[in-house]
Amino acid sequence: MHRSKAAANQWRAAGEARPARRVGQKLPLLPKRRSLAQGGRRARTKHKEIVLYGRHSGESYLKIDSMLMAPSEIPTSYGRLRRVVERDLIPFAEMNADPRVMEFFPHPWSCEESQVAFESIEIGFSERGFGVYALECYKEFAGIVGLSVPTFEAYFTPCVEILWRLLPRFWGKGLASEAGAAVLHMAFQTLRMPQIVAFTTAGNLKSIRVMERLGMVLDTTPYFDHPTVMDVRLKRHILYRAIPKPYMVK
Repeated sequence: MHRSKAAANQWRAAGEARPARRVGQKLPLLPKRRSLAQGGRRARTKHKEIVLYGRHSGESYLKIDSMLMAPSEIPTSYGRLRRVVERDLIPFAEMNADPRVMEFFPHPWSCEESQVAFESIEIGFSERGFGVYALECYKEFAGIVGLSVPTFEAYFTPCVEILWRLLPRFWGKGLASEAGAAVLHMAFQTLRMPQIVAFTTAGNLKSIRVMERLGMVLDTTPYFDHPTVMDVRLKRHILYRAIPKPYMVK
């Protein structure tokens, strides 16, 4: 498989949309159009809602109010969640190349795979009005936390998922739980989303504990085989869901 195609497939397995790319085409680090953080305008603002349909069933859909936008920054006790910027690429690639971080992925990512994913984060946030943030801890890049729209087909898609990934030196400090809680609160109160999901390989107990600390509940059909993961050791995934608390519903 060509490296670019493999990179896109691996990012889809992690829950992010695959960026449009042709074989041999070199993309700029960040899109040339102005992002929301730079004062750019959001795509599809003429519509009052975005409707995501399942590919195989017209009855499977998710409505997202396109006039609501996530903030470019969310404060935390250790620092902040913010939009990714160009200087984040080096620590982002370092994180994705670390075998400890990528234990439950088919393999650590190459620099090219990380760049494809990095571009996808910025483009996705600009197009949807929400997405994945850089987690900044004491002014240092600590990892990523945010919202994504999975592109694969499963019984629970289309959906919006919450995801996180941190550099090992920031593990064990409660950062993923705190940042994840801030993102969920924003998703329900600001974006008015009806539910958020999270999933990981069944053996990833650390991520499962974070899901439970966030108050997420094991789905009634908790297990599924991830359609883009070929490694039999990692294919079986577990699904959790979160819904707004009563005080969040207006």
